[in-house]
Amino acid sequence: MTPLPIHAVFSEALDVLESSRLPFAIMGGFAVRALGLPRPTYDGDLVVDANVEQSLDLFRRFDEAGFRIPEEFSRGFRDQLHGMEKVAIHKFEEGHDWRIDLFFPTTPLLKSAFERRKPLRFMGKERAVLTAEDIVLLKLLAGRTKDKLDIEELLKIHRSLDVAYLKLWAGKLDLAAELQEQLRTAGLPDA
Repeated sequence: MTPLPIHAVFSEALDVLESSRLPFAIMGGFAVRALGLPRPTYDGDLVVDANVEQSLDLFRRFDEAGFRIPEEFSRGFRDQLHGMEKVAIHKFEEGHDWRIDLFFPTTPLLKSAFERRKPLRFMGKERAVLTAEDIVLLKLLAGRTKDKLDIEELLKIHRSLDVAYLKLWAGKLDLAAELQEQLRTAGLPDA
């Protein structure tokens, strides 16, 4: 698969985060890739353990690396998606505005996912990636068609998932029926 410009932009974002020394993990489409599914993605998603003050310093670093941070985020505002705090940063590359979403572990699910992150070799380095279970849960929460397809594929290649953990969180998120259907479709035990 030919790399899209987002791969270079995402790599630059990882470099900025590594230089900041803030704990972070890969999530979203790039995590799906890191977990073994070669599929295209057109944005990047990361979870970063940073308070508002640390975030402002991080945004300065991103700005110095050529990323654009919308003004409201550079003043401390954080958007929300399914209750999770996030900011979007951008980089214009090869005629396109590429977006990286930075999520912050402020919800119980994202805090748990962040604590469970695992090191994986990805894009040439050892990097923290959210577990397959947590990616499944976050994709269930998003609920888009492409997320459901990612779940289906993840369940096909990761056959020894912690089903009890998945069911616990799916219940808390009111997504038990959706998870049950995905597990049943994948033919996983205890479905």
